[in-house]
Amino acid sequence: MKQASLPLYIRFGEIPDDKISRVHRGDSIIREEGGLSVYHAISDGMNGYYPLLPEDANDDAVADYFRFLLESRSNVYLVTGTEMFLQGADREPLLMDPVIIKDITHLFRSNKNYEKIINRAYNRYMKENKNIESDNPIMIAVREVLKEIMKFIDDEN
Repeated sequence: MKQASLPLYIRFGEIPDDKISRVHRGDSIIREEGGLSVYHAISDGMNGYYPLLPEDANDDAVADYFRFLLESRSNVYLVTGTEMFLQGADREPLLMDPVIIKDITHLFRSNKNYEKIINRAYNRYMKENKNIESDNPIMIAVREVLKEIMKFIDDEN
């Protein structure tokens, strides 16, 4: 018998008591989102997960995505919930009634895992956006960020 599967998401940071994310720029809160900001979770097939960059990602979304992967010291959770029809400021999914399935912070604290996550994320992004010209500013920014990431990984090893 085939079992139904829950949609899975990745949440960087604790879930606020009111389950509403806020848009921050620096130390300022610009506005509240309509729900909890998350990323779609992609299984690596070995009990690990990585976040999927939102479709049609804008510059802020790409920057936030890599900042979460590389610089965030927040806990990271695999969650489920009801996806809203609204999107967040960075075009990410918003959930109502989120439920933590498990803490997956350890997957994002090892340089080996960073490298795997970044490579998978980049390859998927390139595959989904193969029609974008290589001189597109977003593609240039993604490549530059990845060069810096790889330097960082090399320096840490």
